[in-house]
Amino acid sequence: MKNALLGLKFSLSYFSLIPIKFSPKDNLNKKEIFGFMLFFFPFVGILISSLIILFSNLGSGWLFFLFLSFFYLFLYGFLHTEALIDVVDALFGLHSQKDPYKIIKEPTVGAMGVLFGVSFLILKLSSLVYLFLEGNQKYLLAIALTSRFGALVSFKSFEFKSSFLEKLKQSFSFELFLKAAILYTLFIFFVFNFNGIFIFGVGITIFLGVVKILQNSLGFVNGDVIGSSIEIVELVLIIGIILFF
Repeated sequence: MKNALLGLKFSLSYFSLIPIKFSPKDNLNKKEIFGFMLFFFPFVGILISSLIILFSNLGSGWLFFLFLSFFYLFLYGFLHTEALIDVVDALFGLHSQKDPYKIIKEPTVGAMGVLFGVSFLILKLSSLVYLFLEGNQKYLLAIALTSRFGALVSFKSFEFKSSFLEKLKQSFSFELFLKAAILYTLFIFFVFNFNGIFIFGVGITIFLGVVKILQNSLGFVNGDVIGSSIEIVELVLIIGIILFF
């Protein structure tokens, strides 16, 4: 139970800006804690999207919803958006015969990465605002959960060019993954019925497809590829829900 609680706190502190305190006695370098860290990753999405949905009832209008949309990205520290910028930089570096992995690991970013990141940010914020104006903000819960669960599926499907991610992968047992799959599937069905299951299935399929495409292009999968896939899947699902729900 203690390992599960520490895994939850570790996941919240790593994947969000929600303030979490640890005791000096807490030893986070345990296999069980790393496993639960991944297990609770989709829960982080549930939590931050639920906060945004709750706050959306306090106001109206595009300016208010723009602030909320920005706050959603802020709550996960723009972590996955930063990863997308790095991946775009690496992809453009391939045109110059540069090593994409070295580009991703560089602390600076190129002009194309910045331009793409800003363009993506504008598109995602505007899509979220439209989603809220249409009164479909509840689907942000399904979107946030699905995109992050896609990351869990990728841990069972791909090899990583990252010692930390490989350590996480080894810590995330099939039994723990199965429990996560059952729990989050039941949750999304309880909240959204078959619409939620459809979004869940489509989102995970797109996620795996995006990771595979990036793997074929870059020659590897790392944390930035996973983060980029989260952002891409979220945008695709937002636009899909706007068009078809």
